[in-house]
Amino acid sequence: MRILAIVADEVTYQPLVYEPIVQARKGDILGIVTVSFQTKQQTGLSLLRFLFQLYGVKGFIFKTLQVLRAKFMDMLSRFVKLDRCYSLRGIAHKYNIPLYPVTDISSEDFLKFVEELRPDIILSSQGHVVGRPLLSIPKIGVLNKHAGMLPHYRGIYPVFWAMLNREDEIGVTVHFMNEKLDDGDILCQETIPVTPEDTFESLYRRVVEITPKLFLTAIESIEKGNYARHPNEKEKATYYGYPTPDDIKKFKQMGLRII
Repeated sequence: MRILAIVADEVTYQPLVYEPIVQARKGDILGIVTVSFQTKQQTGLSLLRFLFQLYGVKGFIFKTLQVLRAKFMDMLSRFVKLDRCYSLRGIAHKYNIPLYPVTDISSEDFLKFVEELRPDIILSSQGHVVGRPLLSIPKIGVLNKHAGMLPHYRGIYPVFWAMLNREDEIGVTVHFMNEKLDDGDILCQETIPVTPEDTFESLYRRVVEITPKLFLTAIESIEKGNYARHPNEKEKATYYGYPTPDDIKKFKQMGLRII
């Protein structure tokens, strides 16, 4: 199985997802393509403004310190053996697999590069649009992780919206990608119960913890030829965009917590 990963270059959660996958499938990983965490829909100052609104002053400081700690630990890992990797670069170095930083996954050069790699599967964990030219390259398809129980909660920040709607559980879905957002056939899903003590961060951390297992389950079922493609039923779909300041205010007025 020839596997290529296209991943947002983020240090707090993506290494936790991809190190177990690389450990389990090292001989199959063609490389990790890293792309910017920022997208055309939300870049630079607008992204920082949104995160500040979402997390508040204390939460924003917490997230900043979390990122700085990960960067420090990543730097430290160059000199001291640590129990895990703190960056995608660190994973690539530790397991001796190629790392490919790119700026545009729709460019002709990148598409040609991927064609030459001849992947069977692409794993996608990033927010950039994956167009038909890239979707058509892998022999089997492009797999995406979505932090919601599709077809419900398509779109952005599904954990936030599920909490705001007082759901008793959230979920994680691995599905085939097509040209529409969160629309492709479902391979596997797992639910996560929501407790009164949960915060947005604690729930998303649990999403991160089960994502490697779901990706590996999907890969193994495809490899064995015993997987089923479940319809991602459009008539049951719900879609959510970025939370507005009023949505965030309502979230906090309901006694829900981000951190």
